[in-house]
Amino acid sequence: QTDDSSYSVDEASTLNILDDEFASLWKDPYLADNILPQVVHSRLQLCLSSEINKTLSDQHQEATYELSNFIRIMDSGLLSNSQDVEPKYAYELALLSILREDLSKAQFYCKEAFEHLAHTWSSKEDKEKCLERVQLITELKEYLEASSSGLDSDVALKLLILWQERCSMKKCSEEIINSRLFYLSKLKESGKLSLGEKLLLTNIDFRLKCCSDFSRSGNAKRAINSLPQLHQLIRRIDNDDQYRQLAWCNAFSRAWITEYLKNAVYCFEEERSSVGFENGLGQCLSSLSQCIDVYDSLRIPTSPENVDLNIVQFSHAISIAQVLSAFHDLSVSGRLSDGASKRLTSSLQPTLKVRFVKIHGLEEVEKADDFLQASALAFFKRCVDLAMGVPYTEDRGDKEPVSAEKTLCRQNLIVYKPDEALLEVANFCNNRIDGESADRDSYTETFSRSVLTAMRMGSEGGRIHFGRVLQLEVARCSTTPSTYDPNMFRDLTENLSPWMFSQWFDRLMMAPLEGGLCLVNDILRRIAAKFPQSLFLSFRVLLTSFYNWNFVGQSSFEHFMTNLTNEGKSDVAVFYSEIHDVFSKLVNLSNFIEQLEYFDEPDLVFKDWVNNYAKKTIHSSNFNPTDLANSCNTLLKGGFLRLPPKIEILPEVGNPQKERQIAVANLSNLIHNEFGKDCKGLLTITSTEFDIAVQRIISTYKITNRNYSKLINYSHWLANYSSGGRDCIEMPGQRLESSSSATKRLITIERIDPSVRVLASLRRPKLVRLLGSDGRWRGWLVKGGEDLRQDSNIQRLLGFANHAISSGVIGSESNTSFTPLRTYVVVPVSSQRGIIQWLDGTTTLFSFCTNAMADKEKERFSDEINALNTEISRHRGDLLWRIEIESAASSVVSRFSELENFVYSLRLIRRGLFKSIATSAEHFVSLRYRLISSHASLSALYFILGVGDHHLENFLLDRSSGSLIGIDFGYVFGVSLSFPSPEYVPIRLTSSLRELLEPSGPAGLFGSTLSRTLASLRHKSNLFLSSLQTFIDDKSTTDWSVFSEPYNQSVEEYQRSRLLLIRRKLIGDCPAEILIDDLRARFGSREWFNRFEMIVRSSVIDDGTNLKGALPPNEQTRRLICLSTCPELLARMYPGWNAAI
Repeated sequence: QTDDSSYSVDEASTLNILDDEFASLWKDPYLADNILPQVVHSRLQLCLSSEINKTLSDQHQEATYELSNFIRIMDSGLLSNSQDVEPKYAYELALLSILREDLSKAQFYCKEAFEHLAHTWSSKEDKEKCLERVQLITELKEYLEASSSGLDSDVALKLLILWQERCSMKKCSEEIINSRLFYLSKLKESGKLSLGEKLLLTNIDFRLKCCSDFSRSGNAKRAINSLPQLHQLIRRIDNDDQYRQLAWCNAFSRAWITEYLKNAVYCFEEERSSVGFENGLGQCLSSLSQCIDVYDSLRIPTSPENVDLNIVQFSHAISIAQVLSAFHDLSVSGRLSDGASKRLTSSLQPTLKVRFVKIHGLEEVEKADDFLQASALAFFKRCVDLAMGVPYTEDRGDKEPVSAEKTLCRQNLIVYKPDEALLEVANFCNNRIDGESADRDSYTETFSRSVLTAMRMGSEGGRIHFGRVLQLEVARCSTTPSTYDPNMFRDLTENLSPWMFSQWFDRLMMAPLEGGLCLVNDILRRIAAKFPQSLFLSFRVLLTSFYNWNFVGQSSFEHFMTNLTNEGKSDVAVFYSEIHDVFSKLVNLSNFIEQLEYFDEPDLVFKDWVNNYAKKTIHSSNFNPTDLANSCNTLLKGGFLRLPPKIEILPEVGNPQKERQIAVANLSNLIHNEFGKDCKGLLTITSTEFDIAVQRIISTYKITNRNYSKLINYSHWLANYSSGGRDCIEMPGQRLESSSSATKRLITIERIDPSVRVLASLRRPKLVRLLGSDGRWRGWLVKGGEDLRQDSNIQRLLGFANHAISSGVIGSESNTSFTPLRTYVVVPVSSQRGIIQWLDGTTTLFSFCTNAMADKEKERFSDEINALNTEISRHRGDLLWRIEIESAASSVVSRFSELENFVYSLRLIRRGLFKSIATSAEHFVSLRYRLISSHASLSALYFILGVGDHHLENFLLDRSSGSLIGIDFGYVFGVSLSFPSPEYVPIRLTSSLRELLEPSGPAGLFGSTLSRTLASLRHKSNLFLSSLQTFIDDKSTTDWSVFSEPYNQSVEEYQRSRLLLIRRKLIGDCPAEILIDDLRARFGSREWFNRFEMIVRSSVIDDGTNLKGALPPNEQTRRLICLSTCPELLARMYPGWNAAI
């Protein structure tokens, strides 16, 4: 063999080259830098592969041909006049020297390769590529050292074991695998490694690992192309004691499932592609089922102590379940061809039944009506049962040491990591829970078990799914309490650390009221012991949500307990009383939260009392004047606080400064003047008289020192607070920041800045700054009169979306190009108050744009926008779609377009970035890039979540990075289409933002980022929908009746329609059709609706075709942009939206 190899090298020498075909390429700088490296790399890999095959299969002719090609291009480079060929291609020349058996020259080039790498290392290059080059050169050095050690087989064997360990520990590229196998083949040829069949097995193991890595990184086609040749090698194995055939089947099925899911996201329409999926998935099913006959281990009962048996059975179960699920989805959706459906029914399905019943525990599968779905569920259940017995970290496994080869074989079997597989089980079950009435409990239980087991493994996806698990299990427990067994839920959550529930503290606190006390009591006790302050806030929000303006002289806790007792929930009352006792020790935190009540100004509290209680009471059929008078008296005596003093765990400490007392006294006198002493005038007042009196009070009231700038004007206690002793107050929001919070150093509040800033907005929120124990000041906006629970929920959803998008698309391990959407902490402290993290260095997009205008530009814009609004106001209450006023509507649209063109020409955002923020042209490019990419990602989330009211004041621009941040999520899930003037456009892409996208326009960076984000969300739609269902079904944070009324739907129907719309967006339905279908439920009977339909459809497509069904992400993006920039829709937006800017 050595002689043959030498002959091959001699035959491929440069002496036999008649013409240097690459000479011209080396002379061209562009080609030499950009094209030739790819050619060299390709020829090197082909050469190494042929050398490996020569050793395994004695294919000398192929090796000679590929070697000749590689030598020809390398020698051509050496003969050129280029000075950097040797250092630049030192690694390739070292391999060429090995092929020529010149190890001394190979060592010289290896050293030069290290030196060149050190000189050319750049932080701008891809980190993984740089590290891969280091690894390639390092392993070249290791091989050369082993080769120069004489005939020492132990050194070579140690090298083999070292490379096996590396292969099992991390992802390996095909280049690294090829180089290792090449070195091993050379060691065998030289007699330094007595491999025998071991080289064949090592080749199989390394390449199986490589194929699995391909599938995980989204390059499944490469795996599919490589696996057939690998299968031929596996057939040569005499004793398959390491389950390599099963590993091949698992890798083959993972590759085809990845391609199938990619097709589901990108909607490839080629007929060949469809047939290819059917054939590929059919081969997967056939080969995996054959393994049942081949391996006895798949048929015997499971054994928790046998790690290898668990791995074999688990890996087979998840692989075959995924394929069965895909076949079932194809069949149910009608995408399975007639030929494939016939083959499945007549030949494959009978064979599967015969084989499946051989597996212990699956004997009843063949009797199921829907065999495919029942089989998939059975294997998914088997997967959940086995998951905890499968090693999923380096610390788990056998007590006895495991060889490197066996570890690698195990890794090759586990193509789905246990936590990853469990989330696949959860996705399968969650898709079928609502649609399968007969098997609903079975799907629900399997879903819950899979999620909770994934949480035990530390899965972030499991934590996100937990809210849905809690919702389902509480519903089952409350619906059938006599037959429901809570032990499964309790057992699986028993050992979970309390921090793992931090995203769902509020839902856990609500669960006892909904019938889930037996499920969550132990969890809540553990959280209360570990994180009492975080849980206390959720408890306080719960208490205050039951407290109303009709005060009855009770604290909120007493009122809450009375309600529970009256409803016959004494066991729940006892539990909450126990939790309440734990919180009674939090003296300072309780006082801190109570004192925030004094930040509300008296007139705002009075207006809320009038609008939210008094007017509703007067107009109600069972109006009781005495209750109204008592409520008003209590409001006055309590000093115009939303929650009267001393209603919480501890009495109020310290009184507000005299300025607020003066304001309270002034307002109280006005109310007494109108309603009499003790408000007895309310006993005989009419609704009209009440409205007039309220108007007089509000118009007469003068706010004394409205903009208090000192904290002491609001609260002595807050002004004098300083941390001391053991009862410290934790900095808000810490438990929600990251999953590592259990080990983070606790940050507490040291003191509060004596200065307060009052923001000039409707609610006049107050900005206070808190000094943390880490020495850092943090700003918090105290906002009263609003329920911030929904804002808090949306921030959680944005966090979940960041997790989904960062996971990449279609099997990709990570999306390195994605910059997470910036979120902020929203902490509700009662049902009508919360504190919001203040983002320093930001400005609203509206202020940024208007500040960029010159005075004359502002004047012209103001004149034109006023003229446009005046014209629209002539048709107040009309949506301008009726055919009778078509000319008026056309005039409005025309005037709007002129104004939009004027604003576009001002280039406001570009001008503002360049003049007021950017310090150089490079800085401007960076700011622009970040603004566009963050806006695109945010737009994708706004579209999916149906975020409304996204006017320019609800976008913040971070002046340091250029990022856009969305704020104020009061209207989500598409409810803004219930407005008197519906918010037609799904995303904001108005003139100033569009101008910034030039010269590439919306199809450039914005469109590509938007498309990629939509694709990522579509790929992770099951994870996203799971948490969405939890929030949409929650009636405590949103008054759904307000939005369902214009649609003439019940609250339940409207909630279901919101979830359906989100599903359609995630699967890729046309945005125009979604808008039309949603508004059809409200306006479908109007005579103008057909015209509206025509205009909306024509804005996204000309010929009216392909409006139904899933669209590829890029086409969905194009239509979304067209719809959002349609002047017919923008001109009809309500004035405050500022559609022209």
